[in-house]
Amino acid sequence: MSINSSYISDVYSVYTLNTEVKVSNDLSPVVSHLCFVANSREGKISKTILDREFIIAWLKNNMDYWMLADKDSIVSSIFDYDKKSGVYTIKDIYKKKTKLLKDAVVESMNKILETGTFSLLDCYLKASEMPHIKAMKEAMDLDGVEVLGYLGWGLIDILSSHGDMEKRYGVVYVNRGNHDLRDMKRVPKKSYYWLKQVIASNGEIL
Repeated sequence: MSINSSYISDVYSVYTLNTEVKVSNDLSPVVSHLCFVANSREGKISKTILDREFIIAWLKNNMDYWMLADKDSIVSSIFDYDKKSGVYTIKDIYKKKTKLLKDAVVESMNKILETGTFSLLDCYLKASEMPHIKAMKEAMDLDGVEVLGYLGWGLIDILSSHGDMEKRYGVVYVNRGNHDLRDMKRVPKKSYYWLKQVIASNGEIL
């Protein structure tokens, strides 16, 4: 698996700063999150993923914004950076046996074939789609904006721009891999029924 792979756990991660919660100066949750992300990818991650996960951890834990100036020193204390490859490798002191992301994805794929549901993706999809649909509805109801339609990324799992089938963007699971076509079975996920409910209620039930 490529160190640049995002997969399900990253693609729909959406966090916003909670102004009602006291701002934190404790860096340990950020460090812990970065270590988990790296260890689940066999200890190596790209700069793109590192930057994204750093911000996600920052927002999720309501960190004080001025501490962002310490980002480089925080990262360098956890990782060794190879300029040639652009890869960050976690230092030995932070290495920890963690379930690999690629193994978690395989387990999730097997689960959906057995149960017909995929709760892991459902929560991320709803977190990603719901704010957009809610904002669209408010624009219509409060501001009188004429909205003709809404287009999601895709109804079924399709290849990503990098030809990767494992990111699983759709609300309908397609049983195939990047190179193994398997039986191509289509299985509606829980998020399929959630989206169906949103459409049937004309956005009243989110």
